Parts: sequence; C-alpha cells; structure tokens
Amino acid sequence: MKIKIGDIVCDRKVRARAIVVQQKTGRPVQFALMDNARISFVRWLELRGGSLEEYAFPSRTLAHSQLGARRRP
Repeated sequence: MKIKIGDIVCDRKVRARAIVVQQKTGRPVQFALMDNARISFVRWLELRGGSLEEYAFPSRTLAHSQLGARRRP
C-alpha cells in the first residue's frame, strides 16, 4: 500500500478518515480508520518513527518484502 504517514497523521493525531488515490483509476478514495486501527498505528509509529513524507509501511521501500494479497508461484 502506498500510504504515507502524512496521509494518515495530521497535527500529531491519527485521522478518523483518510484519502488515498487508487493507482489503477487515479481516483481518490476515502476510508475510515476505526479506533483500534488508530491506536495500533500510533503504537507502530512510536516504535518505527519516521517523517510525514515516508511510507507508513517499510515494505514500500524494501523490494524483497512487499506486502500483497496474492502469492506468486
């Protein structure tokens, strides 16, 4: 997922809703971040650190460990 920390965090708080642009269509899509997800994301950022311009999930920068829904043979 190409989500940057700045897409989810604003003024040191995790947003209740965020918008990302779909890669295939180029259209913006809004999604909700439930309470449990926001709490987990705060804990993740406390451990990980990072700036607003960095990807939220390190697999976006490490080609060999990308997250994905499909497995390749």
